[in-house]
Amino acid sequence: MSDRRSPPFDPVALGMHLESLDPRVADAVKLILQIAGGDFTARGEVTERRDEIDAIVVGLNMLAESFERERVARDRAETLLADAIDSYENAPGFFCSVDVATFAVIKSNQTFADAFGTAKEALQGRSIFDLCVDGSREDLERALKALIASDGRPARVSDLPPPPHARAPEIELARGDGQTLTVRVSGSVMRDAEGRPLRLRLTLRDVTVERRLEAQLLHSQKMDAIGQLAGGVAHDFNNLLMVIQSATSLMARKITPDSAQAALLHQTQEATGRAAALTRQLLTFARREVARPSTIDVGQLVLRNQNMLARLLGASIALDVRAGEGPKPVHIDPTRLEQALMNLVINARDAMPGGGVLTIAIDQVSSRHGRSVRLAVTDTGQGIAPEHKSRIFEPFFTTKPPGSGTGLGLAMAYGIVAQAGGEMRVHSERGKGARFELLLPEAPNESPGSGARVRVVEPQGGSESVLVVEDEPNVRALMARILGDAGYTVHEAKSGAHALALSRGVLESLALVISDVIMPGMPGTALIETLRSQHPALRCMLMSGYPADHQVGNQWFLAKPFDPLVLLRMVRERLDAAE
Repeated sequence: MSDRRSPPFDPVALGMHLESLDPRVADAVKLILQIAGGDFTARGEVTERRDEIDAIVVGLNMLAESFERERVARDRAETLLADAIDSYENAPGFFCSVDVATFAVIKSNQTFADAFGTAKEALQGRSIFDLCVDGSREDLERALKALIASDGRPARVSDLPPPPHARAPEIELARGDGQTLTVRVSGSVMRDAEGRPLRLRLTLRDVTVERRLEAQLLHSQKMDAIGQLAGGVAHDFNNLLMVIQSATSLMARKITPDSAQAALLHQTQEATGRAAALTRQLLTFARREVARPSTIDVGQLVLRNQNMLARLLGASIALDVRAGEGPKPVHIDPTRLEQALMNLVINARDAMPGGGVLTIAIDQVSSRHGRSVRLAVTDTGQGIAPEHKSRIFEPFFTTKPPGSGTGLGLAMAYGIVAQAGGEMRVHSERGKGARFELLLPEAPNESPGSGARVRVVEPQGGSESVLVVEDEPNVRALMARILGDAGYTVHEAKSGAHALALSRGVLESLALVISDVIMPGMPGTALIETLRSQHPALRCMLMSGYPADHQVGNQWFLAKPFDPLVLLRMVRERLDAAE
């Protein structure tokens, strides 16, 4: 049988014979060779003869133009396909196809694989439920089975009604590094021509950051609501304590120190002091306590309290203080920083019932506030359970047995640091201890003070005229008696309007006005502003148990509850101070 196959096309051999051809025929052959070589931009020249050769050239030009259009369209399609593949693989969402029978992953995009720190091939064949954390598997399985069983309506997971106990269609996935992702699931069913389900196409959008921000907002709102409640309770409670404290102080002056009545009064005064301290904790948590900040050296403050902290820890816990070299200045109320440190130490002590080591380290670091002083308290105790870590700064939250803690210690420390413009961090693993860091903005180094409390000396009385403005009758009466016993001429007003009416006849003779900040109708700040507009030389003083929502400016201030001696000393200092 003879070989009838055509000889192979040899453009080189063909080109060798072009010189023997008619020039126009040769040009047509060259055009054919160019088009055959993939040059679709080549065009032949058409003469005026309009003969058969020109017809061939016109046909070749049209063929080349057609090939060029197809090439451009194909390149555009390939580009679009490449872009689509890239968009699919690197999209911010997770895409995957799942078998309807086994729920095994058939295919996924690269973003999905990257989230689990693995290759796409490693995900293929794994059950989609194996990627879920405990508790989410049942929610996802219920939603996917309902989707498969539907008749195409609804066609998406997100259209399905949520389970009664879950926030569907959101589930949690466990990443390879131990972190948890919260994803919102949507999807559809691929079916054959007869409507039988073949596979599921799922889209999982990462909403982890959204949920975290939402939780932070809810936590902030909850803290603010509790703070408002705590501050309001503290305000009313301070007025009651003011009456008890002042009355017992006055009674104590009238009896002999060694009598049985004196002992009872002393116990009452101690209980009042503890109640006042608890009220200050509530105000500190609510960030409504009046702070008296100064520039202090954190290292010196810790060293000054080292012995007291060691006694607080007991013999079974070793205290290691690392104050470092050089000053560590911050601008904060020293008494409040001491309270925050003490709360952290007590918390660490309770976490080490069998003994251990508590380390207090002070250094300087860079933070989002700029240059900061870091006070770190590290224990070797039980650590914090992951489920408790997000709640440890909540007021009244405690893992201690009933009667063993108020749940205010860490919340109070958090409030102190926040009010000073700093932040508080916690690092802990279960069974590996805990580390609490207080980051406070570094203050200019200007010879920080010791933060020692001012010693109260026996005050002097006077004969000046004083106006007391207070809406609580018992507090107003006690203040009037204390000042009257010291020689002052006292006028009483129960409100701002009452004080303005009363002052019309005695304003020029008044030497001092003492007003509560929060009163019905007119706050104390507005009253003082009005009185001083009429009498600029008038001296004024504000008092409150809840002053945060009112700007007291540079006014002299008395924080309730206060001792009668403190009242008399402040009055005398205010009257003697130069304007």
